[in-house]
Amino acid sequence: MKRLLQCRTRADMRQLVKVCMALLFLFIIFNIYKRWSKSHDGRHIVLWYNPPFYVTSRTDAFVRNFDECPQANCRLTFDQSEAESSKAIIFDGRQMTKDCKSFSRPQDQMWVFWGNEPPTKYNEAGDEWMDFAKEFNLTMTYHRESDVYMPYGEIVPTMPIPQKDFLSIAQKKNHSVVWIASSCHTSSWREMYVKELRKYVDVDIFGRCSDAMTPWNCGNRWKHDDCFSVLNDYKFYLAFENSLCEDYITEKFFENYNYDIIIVTRGGTKSNFKDILPDGVYIDAMDFQNPKELGGHLKQFLNDDKKYANLLERKSAYTSLPYHIVYQKSLCNLCDRIMYPEVYNVARYDNLRDTLHEINFCKHPSDLERKHQR
Repeated sequence: MKRLLQCRTRADMRQLVKVCMALLFLFIIFNIYKRWSKSHDGRHIVLWYNPPFYVTSRTDAFVRNFDECPQANCRLTFDQSEAESSKAIIFDGRQMTKDCKSFSRPQDQMWVFWGNEPPTKYNEAGDEWMDFAKEFNLTMTYHRESDVYMPYGEIVPTMPIPQKDFLSIAQKKNHSVVWIASSCHTSSWREMYVKELRKYVDVDIFGRCSDAMTPWNCGNRWKHDDCFSVLNDYKFYLAFENSLCEDYITEKFFENYNYDIIIVTRGGTKSNFKDILPDGVYIDAMDFQNPKELGGHLKQFLNDDKKYANLLERKSAYTSLPYHIVYQKSLCNLCDRIMYPEVYNVARYDNLRDTLHEINFCKHPSDLERKHQR
């Protein structure tokens, strides 16, 4: 009897092993089919290989894909195991390392250089990315001449135009100028510009560049909440960029535009913001020879509520679109180029580092006296 039970137990174990092996085999087959079906559903796979924090932290944008694009035949993935089967791969270009070449690249695969920083900052994280400078087929940046234009935002006409008592808004403001910044040593020398500007108008500074050097902890990073309404207490907000590079207009402008405040910009080259932004809805520091001249101009509005209210009213005719809408539009434009590379003359760049060199797009400040320059 004991021997019979032992035989039955062994038989049951063998049967259990067979069942487990069968289940394992089915699991493997299922995953192979799942991967095969993804890559054979007729759509071009587009892999975001190393999506940057700027995008992942903006969940409204990060969840976007090609589904809302008209007639798009692309599928977005973040699964690096699909690298070799992808038609195109998006890289945060300046963050690339040798690990980005851990797969075999098909001959017809397109590489996309994504970047939201100016060329002056491309080597901040190291220069390994330059090993890939001859590997890219497309650029996807804030610059208008990129293959795929992906700005930080977009200003469009307001429909309908809001009806507000702008004079009352102006009269309730009890502060002059505000600047929020955490990077205090920049190639644009904005920190020195603000220091000089404070001699002529009151400027409150928040963030690590403030007198107390305390961080700006209002809301989550890149997520505006009610505490940002403090901007409505001021007449002017300084949206000064860290670099003076062509078309480089960041979230400092777009994400603060819709507050009841007038933005003062300092960036771009040769005041080229005028080619991108509507006229008369902001003040460009580059239109003035120095901080003293800008300060004198701001005082005209600080001392005249009616004149300031007229500026607010002109500004209200336009609004800043949410970033996810701009991001979605760029994704759709990218898919078009992936679907029809011949139409868009997609080809590999000879050397992207030479194409995107700061000499071609950036300049040194010319609106500070020599004594302020490093």
